[in-house]
Amino acid sequence: LLCAIRFRPLKEREGRVAWRVDEAEGSVQPSSSGNDAGVETSSLSQSSSSSHRPQAFRFDAVFGAERTTEEVYNRVAREIVDGATRGVNGTVFAYGQTSSGKTFTMQGGSYGAGQRGVLALAAEQIF
Repeated sequence: LLCAIRFRPLKEREGRVAWRVDEAEGSVQPSSSGNDAGVETSSLSQSSSSSHRPQAFRFDAVFGAERTTEEVYNRVAREIVDGATRGVNGTVFAYGQTSSGKTFTMQGGSYGAGQRGVLALAAEQIF
């Protein structure tokens, strides 16, 4: 079982970044300010003087908004599809709230701003 999270680019009306993403550590946590860049390359730092430290959530893989569907596919789904071609049952699915990017990731095309989705990439790998 592998649990991954992908952040989609924010829409203009959505305002500031709400989460700090640390792809290297596979974690996300609530943003402490509206000025965060959103994606960190180093470990999340927390002030030692802070009395309240935000909860960090950890995943097997974390993808920032700038990552392509192909990068997500190669890290998360390629091995599952490969196993399915050898007779091993596997499932890749997207779960999340409305407008969180499920269709963008799975179908691509006009939803994926020209990127092929996980379904097209899987079909290409199989055939």
